[in-house]
Amino acid sequence: KLRYHKIIIMTDADVDGAHITTLLLTYFFRYMKQIIERGYLYIAKPPLYKIKKGKMERYIHDEEEMEDFLLDSGLVDIKIDELPEHRYKEVFKNLLAYDELLNKFARKGLYRPLMSELAVYEGLNASHFSKEGFVEDLFQHLKDLGVFDQYKDSKIEYNYEFDRYNVVVESETKRFVFNTEFMGTPEFKELRRLGMFVNELGRRPYKVTVADDVKTFDTVKELITFIEERGKKGLTIQRYKGLGEMNPEQLWETTVDPERRSLYQVKIEDAEAADELFSLLMGDIVAPRREFIEENALKAKNIDI
Repeated sequence: KLRYHKIIIMTDADVDGAHITTLLLTYFFRYMKQIIERGYLYIAKPPLYKIKKGKMERYIHDEEEMEDFLLDSGLVDIKIDELPEHRYKEVFKNLLAYDELLNKFARKGLYRPLMSELAVYEGLNASHFSKEGFVEDLFQHLKDLGVFDQYKDSKIEYNYEFDRYNVVVESETKRFVFNTEFMGTPEFKELRRLGMFVNELGRRPYKVTVADDVKTFDTVKELITFIEERGKKGLTIQRYKGLGEMNPEQLWETTVDPERRSLYQVKIEDAEAADELFSLLMGDIVAPRREFIEENALKAKNIDI
């Protein structure tokens, strides 16, 4: 009964668009599954960015592609002390994730100087919090670096119930306890994993040579900013919040023109996954929803609020 054999879901390239796509896939899976089974359902991939440099124009479809483009541009023709050239791309992709995670901690009140030191502190292990000497050394190391200066108070507390030592910092409104439980959180485990890539840079200050000019950076943040700004140099970057922001020619060129558009044919397993996700997030059972959010919280970034 179908008049058309190509049904295209076309939404914005941002997070809201992804949510709408999930809802529509769920609808087709539950009520019009044959359309998917016969290969008639497609998803259009509109760009999220347009970049221009001189006569060069390019459309970028998502944040990851944009990140790759800026890194490739920013890392060309430079030399980074202590780091082999073949490691540049992987290390800096992970450093970007490291920087974003530090931002998330900072928004909670766990500031960058403290968390960046904990990320790379040698031998830091959850089991070591039962050893008074280890915790005292850790505390003194952090104190000597001045990372507690942003807090009202910092101290070591003994937990009699579990026979462990905790490092405690307090601001005017919050109290943070660094202990075995904190070390076991997904966020902190990820921070420690990303800290291995920081260690690949060697000791500070980090040195970068561009032509014959040697630049030094005291923090990973400064180094990342330099690479990003280098990648953006000379670029005009336009971010599309929605398809309605494009003029008719741009919409035709990027999303509608059959010769150039990017279409993804929906498979039945894609719709099944969307249906499962919808049921998980909108259902009445709390435990699996909480587990999903905890597992995927670290992947969330650049959320449109």
